[in-house]
Formats: sequence, structure tokens, C-alpha cells
Amino acid sequence: MSSSRFQPPTASPPRQKEGCHLFVPSLSADSKSEIADDCDQIDMGLIDRKSTADIEACTNSSYYRLWAIIEARLAKTSKDACGAFAQLCRHTQQMFTEQYDLRFTFGFTVCAGEVCLYHFGNNKIVASAPMGIATREGRHSFIELLINLSLCEISQLGRDPTIQFMADLNCWQIDCPDDDNNNGASRDTVKQYYFSTTICHADCLLGRHTRCYQLTDICPTKKRKDGESLEATMVVKDAFAFAKSNVSEDGRDEVRILKRIWQKLEGDKSGIMYPKIVVGGRVQFKRGNKTIEDTTSTMYEGVDNELLEKVSGGALFCTHRCFVLESIGKPLHTVETVKEFVTVIGDVMECHHAIVEICQILHQDISDSNILVVQSNGAVRGLLIDFDFAIYVSEDKEAGCGKMAGTLPFMSFNNIISSNVKRTSLDDCESMLFLLCWYATIGFESD
Repeated sequence: MSSSRFQPPTASPPRQKEGCHLFVPSLSADSKSEIADDCDQIDMGLIDRKSTADIEACTNSSYYRLWAIIEARLAKTSKDACGAFAQLCRHTQQMFTEQYDLRFTFGFTVCAGEVCLYHFGNNKIVASAPMGIATREGRHSFIELLINLSLCEISQLGRDPTIQFMADLNCWQIDCPDDDNNNGASRDTVKQYYFSTTICHADCLLGRHTRCYQLTDICPTKKRKDGESLEATMVVKDAFAFAKSNVSEDGRDEVRILKRIWQKLEGDKSGIMYPKIVVGGRVQFKRGNKTIEDTTSTMYEGVDNELLEKVSGGALFCTHRCFVLESIGKPLHTVETVKEFVTVIGDVMECHHAIVEICQILHQDISDSNILVVQSNGAVRGLLIDFDFAIYVSEDKEAGCGKMAGTLPFMSFNNIISSNVKRTSLDDCESMLFLLCWYATIGFESD
């Protein structure tokens, strides 16, 4: 947790259609996870309702509905404060897992009448100064905080305006940027997709908060029944990725890399299996009359200037990217025979070779989670995905001596020790060798 303090967000004039927010407490001790097998319960939560709703406490809610979690202790010793903060972190992590539209969030600890507000971003947790509600000044600060929060727009409260639940259809809608110019600086249009099935949850407190959904571009014509899935044909990846604030200097833009692969291999007649991007770009949304790009600078509004400059200008700068791929696949461990496994690995290495030789891109993260088993014309094939760590290589097929990249236990020795040896396709081949040894040892069981 950062020791730097931050000021609570100052509300901008809310949009007319959005109005103000009403925060009501969830008094039920039964606010627990609907996904994880977690019997531990929160102390209290806050629910965000429309300002026209009845002013009454909510007696039953889940992580799915919570806006913020409150953890309380009777005393304010360092042990109590640390215990409350640890519980808050654990429960907030579950909020990120279960709420698909959560970009960042807030949480409170109350220790013997002393209230602290915490801001949970994707790579920092910052805390307000303690507000002693037993004092006049403390009560004034706390009330002012709640009023400011109630006047904020949903994007200032941590919600993603580009994704929303369609109650009349019982499914989710997501707006994906269609950046045809591939410049990352603007988007001319967005394309709307619909989903009900989640492949990957944002299951960590800090990090990229990657979420993947199976979706369709066809709007449902009737309300989906509970337990029924939409007929999905594509996959979307929605995540905060490490980036450069200057788009032209961003050499690790997964969207641009995937578009380069598609452009270079589109006319290939040899049947290489490669990821085919449909649309994608940097996520933007409206705030008042302004178009805002969703980055760490947007996320950490209110953080003191020194810390904000560090977050925005250093290695921790992230940008919100969203893109859609054509293929839907299954994890590598779902192969049923050794022959299928060999076929999948062969396809992946053929794709890897073409991407290095033709596209001049090095993947840098060969692992079991980045290989999919897909069906193509009735046959089992392999697909290489997840180009988060990919970098461009020179004409000699070498890349600079970068930082440690990849997934343990499949990282090459050069990556593990962050050596000054230039990275080549041999590093990825070494990772593939480790993966083969891994599966030869543990087999194909899902656990």
C-alpha cells in the first residue's frame, strides 16, 4: 500500500440522464461470494442506488451488488487497523472477480470511530488521512466525502461505462473500440457485442484485471433464461495493460501487434493457425462533454501530484484495452490423446515461426495457459494467444535485452535471470521444451 495520501474525488457535474447516487448500507451479514467457496462474510457494505430510490437499508446483497466494503474494529491499535485492512483487501479482490464492470473501487475501515477511505486501482492502493468521526472536523470531512461521491459520475466511482447489464435481455453488452486507423489515439466508432459466459475473471486485487468473455455481435431478440448461454462465436479480452503514455512509443500494444499479424498472414495459403483480430483499441468514454481515455491517470484522480507523476510517467502506467478475436477454444489440458497434443503443439510452433520470420514479432510467453485447442473444419488444431509480452525483433530476429518476461515455470533461463543476452526465438523454444517436460511429468489432468 502506498503511504502517500490522496484527497477524495471532487465531483464533476453529473450528466442529466445519470443523476445523483444514493449510497445505502447493506446490513446483512450474508454478503458473500456467489462464485468462490468463501464462507467468510464482510462486516458491512454500501449499495449504489439511483437518487429516486427509497432511502432504506438493504437487508440482503452479494458481492455482485456492492459498491464499497466496510471493515470495522472496536479498537484502533495497529493490530486492529492492519487486520481490518487485510480483510478489506481480501473482500475487495472478490469484488473485482464478480463485478465485470469494475475498473477500480473504494473501501472503508472503521477502527474505534476513525474512518479511512482506500482507493483500489490496478497497481496501487492509496489511503486517505484518518477521519475521526468523534470530532466536528472529522464528521465534516466524512460527510463532505460522501456528498462528493454521491455527485460523481459512474466512471469516477470505478464503473466502466462501456459495459452494462441489459436487464430486459438478461445478458451483458460491451462496447469495443473499432480503431481502424490503428493509431490508438482515437476511435471513430465502437461495435457492440453481447455475452453471458465468462472465460476469465479478474481474480486478483492488483494487476491487469484481465477479463475474457465468449460473445456474439447479434443482439438477442428475447430475454435469456437463467442458465442458458448465448450462442457465442467470438472472444473478447478486456484488460489494463502496461503501456507508454505516448502511443507512438508503445511497442507492447497487443492490439497493434495482433493487427500486424493479421495483415502479414492474411493471405497465407499454408493453413497456419494464427489469432485473427476483429476489432480493438484503447478504451475511451464520455465524461460530460469530454472524451476520456481510460488510463491510470484517469483512474488515480485525486492522488497527490508527486505520486500521480510517478504512476503516469513510470513503468506502472497502464491503459485500458479491449479487443475481439474470432476463435473460441479450450485449454490445452482438454486434449484427449497424445496425437491431439502433438498436433496442437505443432500448430503453435508453426505459428510462432511464421510470426517471427514474417511479422518480426517475438511472443515471449509460451505457456500452457496461452495455447488453445480449437476446432477447424472438424479437426483439432492449436492456437497461440496472449501477446501481452510480445515485442518486435530486428531483421536479425533479435530483440533487446528486456526485463523478465513470461510465465513460471516455463520461462527461459535468460528471462529468469534478466540477462543482458538479446532475446531470440530460441528463448521461446526453450519455454516450449519446459512445457513439454511439464506435461510429460504431470499428464493432462485439469488440476
